[in-house]
Amino acid sequence: MRAIRAPIAILLAFVGFQCALYAQQDVITFTFNPPTPLSHTLTLKTTKIKGMGPSDTQTDVGVVKAKVSITKTSKGYRVVTTPSSISMTRNGTPMPPNPMVDRLMKVKVTCDLDPSGTMTAVRGYDEVIKTLKEELKTAMPAEQYKSLVASLPQIKDAAIAKEIVEWNGRIANFVGRTAKIGDTWVEDQVAQMPFGGPITFDMTTKIVEQAKRGKVDCVRIVFSYTTDAEGTKGFLQGAMDYFAKMAPAGKAPKIVEVKIIGGGERVVDPKTMMIYSETNDRTITMAMDDPDEGRLQLTMQEKREYTYQYGK
Repeated sequence: MRAIRAPIAILLAFVGFQCALYAQQDVITFTFNPPTPLSHTLTLKTTKIKGMGPSDTQTDVGVVKAKVSITKTSKGYRVVTTPSSISMTRNGTPMPPNPMVDRLMKVKVTCDLDPSGTMTAVRGYDEVIKTLKEELKTAMPAEQYKSLVASLPQIKDAAIAKEIVEWNGRIANFVGRTAKIGDTWVEDQVAQMPFGGPITFDMTTKIVEQAKRGKVDCVRIVFSYTTDAEGTKGFLQGAMDYFAKMAPAGKAPKIVEVKIIGGGERVVDPKTMMIYSETNDRTITMAMDDPDEGRLQLTMQEKREYTYQYGK
């Protein structure tokens, strides 16, 4: 017994030393305090792989660049995003120019934030709706066009809700939080969706390590999430039922089962909440019964890669 006491004592001392080091770690406080006025170039690369089976897959890759400006206002901050370029490929082949996409690329989106960085309003989607109405009027039968126009307010609400949920999930929900390297927390985030009830995201977040970006002391955050099956199913089924009305048959497939899982990582300056890089992956699997084709199994994998060039 005495022979192993010394190694045990050394081990316990080492563990105690490590705990002491952990206890002395600097506490990270997340604060929304970007230097203003601030301009940067945001590049978003999105890769989507979807299909009904190994022999029926489609890979779409899109790269969008936008100029983003952040200025201070009397009520907080204003973020203006102006698209500057877009390129798309399908299965490796460049997609031809699309007049509607070209028009949408000219639309500015303006978002208002309160002093803590929470997004409170989004403007610019009225111009998106106007463009869709004008471009699609002669591109589809009158009855389908009428149904589409009737759904545009809900599509607009969905786009605005997505904008707010994504911003607040990446920025505002961290503001005011304190943490140390290694800290992990789990929380539910609820998104109210059109065509159905809310969807709950079960989100796990971990502060992994410190990371330098130039002279800036950042932290690397990893996250993962799942969605509640019933809420997701209700939203997707509601959307499919609604848009099926625009088809001649007017009958949507019935969703049997759906699952969404995702995750990623983000490098952010906690003193300002300026993001330096981010990746986000998600996988959607869905089984549905189609009136004509029977049981179908759909899988979609999506990867988003964000890069930020500040001062450009």
